[in-house]
Amino acid sequence: MIKIFFLFFAHIYAGNFTISHPCEKKFILQSKFEIDQNQQFFVFDITKEVISKYSIPASLADNGVKTILNYIAGDDALEIISDSKMRAYGWCYSVNNFSPDVMPDEFLIKQHDNIHWFLSYSTYDSGNWIDYCKPVHLNPEAQKHICKDN
Repeated sequence: MIKIFFLFFAHIYAGNFTISHPCEKKFILQSKFEIDQNQQFFVFDITKEVISKYSIPASLADNGVKTILNYIAGDDALEIISDSKMRAYGWCYSVNNFSPDVMPDEFLIKQHDNIHWFLSYSTYDSGNWIDYCKPVHLNPEAQKHICKDN
């Protein structure tokens, strides 16, 4: 009986899925997901399924996340700091604490992967992007721009 049980579950991958709250030190969502190892799934596939399953208010593009819980979109996603410096906000993901430089519909999930979504910013200064996908929930200055109305 144990052998049959093991063989039945041998084709299932499990992973974790989280979304950080940008304005509070907590998660909007913590969940586990399971996928069949005989099929290919990308971060965006899992994201769409989990957001739908838990009815998380979100706006999705063809290949990524526009907004979650109505945090930041359009002109509000730009913060002018000075004549030469600005922050651009958007949602980024990491897999196993690594932020890939590809869209979520291009990153293939493997067994035991941990997918984490977080509101982030990238800083443009004097003609150059100086950082990328920096978490808002870890920067009080960035939180001031994002969390003032939420």
